[in-house]
Amino acid sequence: MLKAEFSSHILGGFEMTTENAHQIFQAVVKKLEGGYSELTHYVPCSVVAERSYETFAIGPVTFVLRDLFFKQNEAAIRQELDRFGDGSIGESLLAQTRVFYSDFQWIASITVPPCDREISARRARAGIQKALDVFKLIVGSERAGHVKQGHDVRVASRHVELVSSRTEAFSLRFGTTGQDAITNKEWFAQVTGGPAWRFLEAVLWNYWKSWGIVDEIQLRFLDALSWHSDAISETDLGSRIIKFWVAIERLLSASPGDKITTRAAVLTTDETEDFLRHSKELEKLYQKRSAIVHGSANRANESWYQQAAKASEAASQTALYQYLYAIPRVHASRGLTPREKLTGFLRWLDAIAKQHRKQHRE
Repeated sequence: MLKAEFSSHILGGFEMTTENAHQIFQAVVKKLEGGYSELTHYVPCSVVAERSYETFAIGPVTFVLRDLFFKQNEAAIRQELDRFGDGSIGESLLAQTRVFYSDFQWIASITVPPCDREISARRARAGIQKALDVFKLIVGSERAGHVKQGHDVRVASRHVELVSSRTEAFSLRFGTTGQDAITNKEWFAQVTGGPAWRFLEAVLWNYWKSWGIVDEIQLRFLDALSWHSDAISETDLGSRIIKFWVAIERLLSASPGDKITTRAAVLTTDETEDFLRHSKELEKLYQKRSAIVHGSANRANESWYQQAAKASEAASQTALYQYLYAIPRVHASRGLTPREKLTGFLRWLDAIAKQHRKQHRE
């Protein structure tokens, strides 16, 4: 399109100079934007098994039960398929759509402002994933380990096992993996009634409205949230432990050598004795993480992996919540840039840790 626009301008008598060359690019951008449309994307998801709520929203994402979605929209979908003319083709496509969506109980929808269609799809999936990340943070790995959107193939919902014996007789075993989190009937009221909800909603909406371009203070939280969510869905315990600690490091480390266990302990305690105890516990956990990363731990037979994974998740979850609560205070602190404000916050955590240790010695 740029070549065509350049040719059109030149043939039309346009005399290009260094001062007006940008006009050609502006004309191309304007034409491209004229062809963009606002799109709403509908993505099947595994979220929660309980159906006491037919629909709910997390930030800019609305989730609706699959059966209700098709009841409300099947006529419009069929109308679109009628453009193929041949009814059998439309029915085949609808059947394939239903097969794909049948493994998921929920349909997530999100509306993306006008942009390129491929970019729109990527933005939609990123926005939906952030909403699922928030859900997984609140619910935890024991129940939300398989929560995902339909395009995520890391955890298969269906599986087939094919084996043979020495007699060469084959046997097949079919199965499905439960994806949705098991909760009680009041799960959404409990989730939204927690103290973190309004902060989580604010960060999600800021992320969405700014096209993902947020300051470093919020970006660190969103990155750490993604690492925490990945860890929850990770089946290998060693990798899960590492990812939880990456989440904590993303929150609390600004440069090599930063003592993230000390900072995490400050975030989660008020009293000196509690700080000292929790700091030691986190340091032991971090040493286990280091044993996995640097090779001194044998992932095949270490008995402590399960407990370390559980404790690391708790540490990551708590750090995420406490950092989230601190975001407004960090934004309001002194400093010309978000980086300076963040650095000041981390130094403040170090100063609190120093005070705790001084009080203990006294």
